Amino acid sequence: MGKACRNVVERASLGTINCPVQFEDQVDLQHGGLLVALPALLACGLLKGIDRFDLPKVYYTTAQIFLSLAFMVMLRVKQLEQSKVLSCGEVGRTLGMDRTPCVQTLRDRLSDFSDVGDVREWSLDLSRYWMQNDGVNGVLYVDGHVNIYYGKSVEMPKRYVSRMRLCMSGSTDYWVNGAIGEPYFVVHKTVNEGLIKTLTDEIIPELDKSVPHQPSDEQLAANSLLHRYMIVFDREGYSVPFFKDLKKKKIAFCTYRKNVKDKWDINEFEEYTVSDTFGGTLRMKLAERGTYLVTKKEKGKPVEGIWVREVRRLTPSGHQTSIITTNFSLSIEKIGVYMFARWCQENYFKYATQSFGIDCLISNKKNSIPDRYTIPNPDYQSLNQEHKSLSAKLAKQKQKLADKVMEIEGELGEKKMNKFMSQKAEILQSVEIYQDEIEGIKQKKKEIPKRIDVKETEPGKGILTVINDQKQLLTTIKIIGHRAESALAGVIRPLMKNPDQAKNLIRSIYQSTADLKVDKQNNRLLVCLHHSNFASVDNIIRELFNLLNKTKITFPGSNLTLFYILVSDKFHE
Repeated sequence: MGKACRNVVERASLGTINCPVQFEDQVDLQHGGLLVALPALLACGLLKGIDRFDLPKVYYTTAQIFLSLAFMVMLRVKQLEQSKVLSCGEVGRTLGMDRTPCVQTLRDRLSDFSDVGDVREWSLDLSRYWMQNDGVNGVLYVDGHVNIYYGKSVEMPKRYVSRMRLCMSGSTDYWVNGAIGEPYFVVHKTVNEGLIKTLTDEIIPELDKSVPHQPSDEQLAANSLLHRYMIVFDREGYSVPFFKDLKKKKIAFCTYRKNVKDKWDINEFEEYTVSDTFGGTLRMKLAERGTYLVTKKEKGKPVEGIWVREVRRLTPSGHQTSIITTNFSLSIEKIGVYMFARWCQENYFKYATQSFGIDCLISNKKNSIPDRYTIPNPDYQSLNQEHKSLSAKLAKQKQKLADKVMEIEGELGEKKMNKFMSQKAEILQSVEIYQDEIEGIKQKKKEIPKRIDVKETEPGKGILTVINDQKQLLTTIKIIGHRAESALAGVIRPLMKNPDQAKNLIRSIYQSTADLKVDKQNNRLLVCLHHSNFASVDNIIRELFNLLNKTKITFPGSNLTLFYILVSDKFHE
């Protein structure tokens, strides 16, 4: 029946009998420490609403598949293929099964789940659940993260990857995070129409429904300075018309100001002591003014404007970082804290990419991009590239002409003068040719749209993408894993001399061996974790176990309540 398989009858039943959850006494069970993460995973909603993915006639239940995927995520299995290196029997026994599902079974179940249930709606339901439990204070961070595509089976659109300073094929994920970097949901975009378009069409409509504790319409009407919530983003979202649209919707924003050329008098800056989002304190030199932002002048279009608060931070080097916001109720210190806390989101991208592989592909399944999307017009891009090339050549000829004029020293003889005039005429002729060609290209660019519908590129075909519901589902499980790990680390962080090592300790617990003991008389499953190398670490783990034991979590699919102790402590029950 295969490695570690013992349920012969159940497997031979072709799905009429599900895989039973049966725990047995185990000694030195590899990765037994994974059970320590179970209460946090369940509290973060791992099994919440998964009945929408239930399948008939399958051996592994939906809950068992989700638990298997979550445990693999905690063990840093970034791609399903990497699960082959795990001991399927050892990890399976931590789940009360004979073995974990094989790679092909996991792929098939992910595909089946995406067919029978709405993965996106499940992910958004969890996001609303987290926002309610976290008590979101009305401040949310939005930023994009580029997933690079190295494959050749489809032609993914190209976009600029700032971390590599290259233009590469891939997709863009727009993440919505909290103030300390905790993720809520993500919007996958193969065809990237920009942050403003994604915010307007997809993110803001969802936030309107999910952000808790929003003021009522009567309260908003009574107070013109009141807002529903505030979103923080980088310069990609800078647009005065967009700012005005947000103000009409009673949504505050906070971002960096673009094209700042002036400097404020350093005497305007005052030093403030502020508390950051993690409870620490820092000092900032801040100054504030009211600023009226206007759009660029364009023919046939009125000049629009909006009043904002502009707060600048003075760094020790003398640089002034400009922040603009329409949140008039926040203190100047809070504005500085919220804007510079945006780096927590960048830290999340780095950590989640390295530890959980949020940018990894999950399936080879290819989907078609709906025709409603627009992409950059290839003809316009070709003309624009030609325009840049000709402009560079024109600038080179003008520089050549200037250098030629500078070569003249004193009076020239007739022969040298004729040679000079001939060379000058030749250069001027080249300048005129380039200028005429540039004018012609400018005229063509006016007649060609910058963006076109996807269906106009290849009628009847469209653009294929490798971003699908299977990736969305596993990404959501990775988010749950990250939130669960952060919750466990938050418990032990105050107990540690070096709080930054809290997550490292939690990860070491996942890798630890444990003994399992089934207490059938009291319906308990004793998880006896092996000791670490240091008594101080064991004391921290004991405090964590004291808290977890109070939750009285029952293992899904069984009647056994989990109880956590260290191996030597079991003799002192």
